[in-house]
Amino acid sequence: MTKTIAIFQISTEEDLRFQLDFVGLDLTGRALRVNVRERGSNALKVSLVGPANLTLVGAGNLTVFYAKASMSAWSRGEYEADIVDETGGSFTRIMAVRFVYDDPGKLVYGVKGNQATVTWGDNQAVVTAIGGVGPPGPANTLEIGDVDTLETGEEATASITGSAPNQLLNLGLPKGNTGATGAAGTVTIGDVTTGAPGSSADVENVGTPEDAVLNITIPRGDVGATGTAGTIAVGEVTTSLPGSDAEVTNVGTAGAAIFDFVLPRGDQGPPGSVVDGDKGDIAVSGGGTVWAVEARAVSFGKVQAIASGRMLGRLTAGSGDIEELSGLQVLANVGSVLQPATSALVNGKIVESHVSNAVTIALKTLAGTDPSAADPALVCFTAADGSYVIRAVTAALSLTIPSTATMAAVNALPFNLYAGAFDDAGTVRLGATQQALLTAVTPLAARGVASSTAVGTGSDNAATWYTDSAVTSKAFTVLARLEWNSGLAAAGTWVTSPDGIELMHPGFRLPGQIVDRARGVLTANTTQTATTPIDNTIPAIGEGVELTTAGFPLKTGASRVKGSISVGLTHNTVNGAAALHVHHNSTTDAIAVALTNIAKAAGDFINGAFSFRHTPGVSGTSTYRLRAGANAGAFYTGGYAATPYFNGTFQSAVIDIEEIMA
Repeated sequence: MTKTIAIFQISTEEDLRFQLDFVGLDLTGRALRVNVRERGSNALKVSLVGPANLTLVGAGNLTVFYAKASMSAWSRGEYEADIVDETGGSFTRIMAVRFVYDDPGKLVYGVKGNQATVTWGDNQAVVTAIGGVGPPGPANTLEIGDVDTLETGEEATASITGSAPNQLLNLGLPKGNTGATGAAGTVTIGDVTTGAPGSSADVENVGTPEDAVLNITIPRGDVGATGTAGTIAVGEVTTSLPGSDAEVTNVGTAGAAIFDFVLPRGDQGPPGSVVDGDKGDIAVSGGGTVWAVEARAVSFGKVQAIASGRMLGRLTAGSGDIEELSGLQVLANVGSVLQPATSALVNGKIVESHVSNAVTIALKTLAGTDPSAADPALVCFTAADGSYVIRAVTAALSLTIPSTATMAAVNALPFNLYAGAFDDAGTVRLGATQQALLTAVTPLAARGVASSTAVGTGSDNAATWYTDSAVTSKAFTVLARLEWNSGLAAAGTWVTSPDGIELMHPGFRLPGQIVDRARGVLTANTTQTATTPIDNTIPAIGEGVELTTAGFPLKTGASRVKGSISVGLTHNTVNGAAALHVHHNSTTDAIAVALTNIAKAAGDFINGAFSFRHTPGVSGTSTYRLRAGANAGAFYTGGYAATPYFNGTFQSAVIDIEEIMA
């Protein structure tokens, strides 16, 4: 019987090491192996054997070791190590160990010292381990709550309410007994005397406590310092109507006077006149009553100055004054008659941020700020008649995908998120979509007409546009691709930034489009006797022989691969055949398998052809390896036995692969 113990802590800054002390189970002479798997995906990470990685001291003290440098690419999370007895070709799982692999500051629970005792009896493992110290709890605070006055003679009370770390102390205090009524007293002022400057004031009761008579001594003050000289200043001077009285008002103080003056205007003098004629830029006529600016008299130097990079025009609706416009404002005003730029976005970029497990996609200007009327971002859409419409975004614009919304992503698998914009009757709305499932990619056009669904915590579907508010049959345009090449540890928990954000541009690959192609061909004349069992197991990479390979560096970690295989061999055995299997990189299990036809006689051709689709789930270079193994006898490539066919041009094995954008 096996049992999984409490979790060990493995820091990213230390080697994988834990120790099990078996009591009641003798491990001497046993062929032991430890298989480490990622708990989330059940993917085998490493298989450890002695003496390099397993050390047995005595009959039952087993130490497991694996260098941290070999774990640098491992994901943070939980892993399970199966301890297997392979003695005599058997496969007996003794027990399993779980451990957490994470950064030092994030390891807050687990077995102390990564050491446990395993007591074995009645085919059962009883595991004893010491837990690590948990994080300190919060400090408690105690504040005074309600204070009630009780009746005289009642018992005082005290109670604590609330839960730690925030609690209240409530009190009940009884009133004291009423005291006896005292005799009424009197207070009379006696002598009041002026003391010397600097002496202390004094009050003396020369009466009794019940009938007080107070003699008071009050010291005279010191002679004051000489005062400052007064000032006079002029305040406001106002002109009043002709014939009114002049006025002077002090609005300051006696020592700092400020005089406001009101002075009447003089009577109007006789009218003057300007003689008709050319006065330079102005012509005067009508006995000096008509003044007109002459044609072409106002030069550029006589109008107001404008900043560099500005044009004159008018954006405000209706006729009116000339306005100073930026180049982007001019483009926004006349954009509907222009061809779109190579990108759907002018003076704009897509920026991602995340907080509280939610992700926000925002449209910013190239300067990294929110768009404004003075610095707008322009988005190009295709109108219903096939022409182009350019919308100016002049305020902050973003879309937040809440926590738990997966957007059809899968735990720890790469994915791409596409940001786009919808033209909702002139209002630009940001949208997001994820077009790929594990088994299929839904194509996405760069522009077109589509509907969207309002984003929410249940936004989990692929090939669905999500916007802040749902729209129906509106023009859209793709703006950018956000690439998570390692995916999210937990889909819907947005805690990491994308590995890259690529804006729409010429050559931009959309979902369903071919990104790259590669081919591998074998023409050599060879003899092969390697076998691949034809049974109910998946062919392994060590079985058969490698015929040819094809590979390329993936554009994104979320890309899918489509492949086809064609094989033509000859066989030297009646009923001879070959198993054909394809492997991704150095993965043990084949991802696709097929059989050739069976040879009816020695020298017969055995052929095979098939296609496959694969989700690599990793970034970087992907290589696909075509292998073949005979069921018996030998098979030949490029001819029969040592006789080549077609002078080296016979393609015995071909593998073609295509990268499909997801």
